[in-house]
Parts: sequence; C-alpha cells; structure tokens
Amino acid sequence: MLQWKTDSQTIVERISRSSHTAKILLKTSDDPILLPLWLEHYLSFLEPSQIVIADNKSTDHEVLDIYENIESGVSIFSYDDDIDRGFHNNIHDRAVFPALYEAFRESCEYLFVVDTDELLYLFDIDSWTADRSTFQNYLGCWSGKGMASTWLHTVRGSTDTCYIGHDPKHLAWELRWGKPLIPSAFRHAGVRIHNIQFPEDSFDPNPDGALFLLHLRDYSREQRLRINKKKLVTRGAASADDDFESIVSRDYSRSGDPTIERLVAETVRLLEEEWSPPDTSSLESGFLRLCDDGRIEYGDAATRQIMISYRAHFSSHLRAAFEAPESKMANQDHQKNDTAASADRENAAFSASDDALSRKESDRGIASNVDEGASSLRPHMTDSEIELFTQHLHGARRLLEFGCGGSTVLAGAEGASGIVSVDSDRAWLDKVAAAPELRKTSFQPVHVDIGPIGAWGVPSDHSHALKWPDYYTAVWAHVAQEPDVVFIDGRFRIACTLYSLLKCGGRAKYLIHDFWNRDHYHCVLEFLDCIDRVDTLGVFVAKETIDWRRLALVLQAHAMDFQ
Repeated sequence: MLQWKTDSQTIVERISRSSHTAKILLKTSDDPILLPLWLEHYLSFLEPSQIVIADNKSTDHEVLDIYENIESGVSIFSYDDDIDRGFHNNIHDRAVFPALYEAFRESCEYLFVVDTDELLYLFDIDSWTADRSTFQNYLGCWSGKGMASTWLHTVRGSTDTCYIGHDPKHLAWELRWGKPLIPSAFRHAGVRIHNIQFPEDSFDPNPDGALFLLHLRDYSREQRLRINKKKLVTRGAASADDDFESIVSRDYSRSGDPTIERLVAETVRLLEEEWSPPDTSSLESGFLRLCDDGRIEYGDAATRQIMISYRAHFSSHLRAAFEAPESKMANQDHQKNDTAASADRENAAFSASDDALSRKESDRGIASNVDEGASSLRPHMTDSEIELFTQHLHGARRLLEFGCGGSTVLAGAEGASGIVSVDSDRAWLDKVAAAPELRKTSFQPVHVDIGPIGAWGVPSDHSHALKWPDYYTAVWAHVAQEPDVVFIDGRFRIACTLYSLLKCGGRAKYLIHDFWNRDHYHCVLEFLDCIDRVDTLGVFVAKETIDWRRLALVLQAHAMDFQ
C-alpha cells in the first residue's frame, strides 16, 4: 500500500489522472465488517476511479486482503494520525494535506468525505436510488455550490431501517451533522467534517434536500469491540494477541488513565448484553425502511408526513442550521484557522496552527478527543452516547445537570459558559470542581443533603426521606437564567425531569441517560417527544400541549422515587 509520508507524489498523480464530476474520499481503519458493504454500495453508482481510500494504518488481514483484491482504479493510501494534530481526523484538514486536496480540485468538481459506516442515497418522498446515471444527472442540475446531506441513523444491526422521529425538528437537527458534497475548490483550513462546519455561502441557496446519508453506527457489536480493543492496544493496556476475556479480567484501577477504565467497562457491557437487532418486520411510527425494490416504507402516515414537511421546508431548515450557535462558533474558530493558514502561506507553507488541528468542533472529532485527550474525568457513556451528548451540547450556554461527573467536564471542555450541577455527594462535587476543564467556565456545584448515601449517591436508608425532594427542587434557587439543556443522569430521574419541565417548559432540551433500558422512566413520554436517541441516551423536547395537572399528579407519584 502506498504511504502518504513517502509516496505522496505518486498518490496525487494517480488521483489527478482521472476526471469526474464527483469523487469520494473514505476515511477508514481496520474495519473488515463495514468496508465490504461500503465498497459494494459506492461501486454500484460510482466508477472505481471516483473512489479514494485514506487508510489510517490498518493491520487487519481481512482489510488488507480486501485492498489486495479491490477493483482496479480505486486509489488507496495509508496515512498517519498525530496525537498533537487532530488524530485520524487530520485527513479532513486541507491545510495538513494541501497536495491531496489540490489533486481533487484538479480532477473533480465535487468531493464527498465519509466514514465506513456512512452510505449515501438519493431520496424522493416514496422512493430511493443509488443509481449511477441518476446520480450523475442530479449533480448536473446544480450550480457548483455545495449540497448538504441529512444523517439518518439506522437501527441496531440494520442497513435499511432508520429512525426519523415524530417531528421535522429531528431531521433538521440531523441536517446540521450530515456531511456535504462540497466543491473541490474549497480551500479553507481546519478539520471540517459536518455541514455546519462549512461556511453557509458554500451551499446552494435553493437545495432540494434529496441527499441522505445512512449512518450505520450500531450495525455490529463485533465492530465496536474491535474499535475498543484497538484503542486499548494503542494505550498499552492490551496486546494485539489478547482475547476479550483476558482483557476484561485484568485490574486497570492503577492505570492512571480513565479512558482505559471506560473502554474496559464498555467492553464488559458489550460482551454481557444481549445484542439482537430489533424486530422491524412491522415498522413503528417514527421509522422508515428502504425496500429492495426502491420504495421507502414508513411506519405510518404521520411518519411519511414528517418527511414531506421536512423536504418542503428544507431551505429554511438549512438556513436555520447556520443560525444555530454551534454553527456560528464553529465557523468563528475556522476563520481564525484560515487567518493562521494564510500567514503560513506567506512563508511558503500552507499549514494550519496547532490550535487549528487540535480543536474539538465536530461530533466525531469531539468523541475522539474525549477519548484520546487529557481530560481528568470521562463520562460513563458509550462512544455513541458521548457523540450524541456532545452534538446536543453544541451552542448551549447554560447547562443544568442532575448528577455530576464526566459530563460536567465535557461540557466545560466544549465551552458551555455556565454549568449548574446537582449532586448528593459533596466530596465528589469537590473532585469534579477541581478539573482543569472547568477553569474557563462558570461552574456552580450544588450539594443537596438527602441524608446518608451509598454508591452513586443512593440513599442508604429512609431516615432523611423528607429531604429527598430537595434533590430536584433546591437547585432552582441557584439558577439565575433558564438552562438551554437539562441533563438528567443522577438520582430521582423522573422527578428531576418533570420538575424541570414545570420550570422550563418547551424552552430547553432534556437529555436523559439510561432511559431506553429502564422502562420505569418511560412515564415521562406522556409529556416529552423524543427528537434523538442512541443506546440508552434519549434527547427530548416538551410536547406542544401538556396537561399540567396530569404532570403534577405523575410528579407527586414519583416524588420519593430515587431511581
């Protein structure tokens, strides 16, 4: 395999040799499960010379065999990540790989950069296609501006069944984090991955919203286990020859690396839990399926109407995406990076500053940096949950959380200007407050005395039960401004959710951890609509109409429920 470090000239010559309207750049590493699916999909509507694979040091024999036997014309090269320069995401930075992106500029009009778990489709309301001639005709209709795709997350174990929610707001949110088919002439510096990380004027002003990117992030347990093992090997906590049983049997308490402990904990969970795809033979409301005959099947008429409404107002959704605080923040950072890159070019070097290469502005970049960086605490969440949590944290200025810990540190690292955090363990609050990530934010720890507690803040007995409602009520005396996001990951989760609804109504997003695996919490769905979900994490907004008397009765019923 050609190596970028030593063979870059040969690589760019190969890429420049063939001209096409569009090309695709795949970023991948050691993924024998999804790589064959990815190649089969894209080779069905692209010519081999339209595909370039940037491989981040794969050693898996199955992957290398795939490369050895890949269809002639596909360009493949290996590149190194850099712990100080954006890790594997450095491939997205045009300032780090100027010759590569110049080759694309010379040989195609559009470039699409994706991961192995992302499959591109063209949608009509009731049909889909991944046909070569249709795709080429579609590209020919546009003005040379970028085209934004919308992410659709497939359900566990599926390549064709997706959740689109019960409100167009869910798809509008996924539009922000979809990936663009961007003009190859785009030259700005920075790790730009998702739609909102590109300038608004890069996009066609009258888009039709036909591009959808299926995200297979929960396709395979084996894939997730492989990823965890590779990260543990990178950190010296395991060897390539270790099996999972030997990995999880070791004591990592003295490793000094919370990331290692988190990866091992997730590996244990993946090994122990039943991993069976849901029964999608009968689609539920909020879901759609891509049928083999090119039809799109919806769970019900209301779900189909969601797609109709979303497509009808796509231009408005795209404009709104760039008005979102997280978009403005990302592009402000990129403008700084462009300035730095311009200064470097004056010295005959097209490269970005270290700051440009190490920031954490993309959801995948954030998830990676949380995992790879020097944070003193990590959230007790899966990688997918961290990714989703960070997406919905983007742009939030005020976070209220019930249950303090790694999420607090992550919020501080991502620039939340105000964090109010409730916990029943004073010592734990003090430990979190000392995290360096919180030095530049206004962090207000709120200790609530609910009597003697055990592990995870659970009351040891009922001797101080009269204090328990303070856990979810007392904090509001410390909240000067309403929160943008309420994260519920501590005790009394039902009461915390409902009391926060009474205080904030529809003006906040509500993120509840451990929600989907605990049916006990689902009584709050009477008052909330889910707009996003992954693993056990749910993201909710208040229903447009709430029976507040009914809410008060449910709150009263769970007032002393510390689960």
